This record gives sequence, structure tokens and C-alpha cells, in this order.
Amino acid sequence: MFFNGWESLLRTLVVGVLAYISLVLSLRISGKRTLAKMNAFDLIVTERR
Repeated sequence: MFFNGWESLLRTLVVGVLAYISLVLSLRISGKRTLAKMNAFDLIVTERR
């Protein structure tokens, strides 16, 4: 089923927003040079830890 209730929808929204914020903060902290040296795989592996 696609919609299981408001609780699961809210949880998904909160987790998505927190993941986005953590990604933006980590990119701000690491700097542009670090990001330039990374490829897409490195970025995904780094964020999954």
C-alpha cells in the first residue's frame, strides 16, 4: 500500500529534511576543493556513514 498513515509520511519528511541539512552542512564544512576532488560515488559513500 502506498499510504500507511500520517505517522510514516511525517517520519519520511523529517528524515529527508535532516538528511538534506546534514548534506549541506558537511559540504560547507569540507569546502569546495574537497568537493571538487570527489566523484559521485565518493560523495554517496561519505554521506552514508
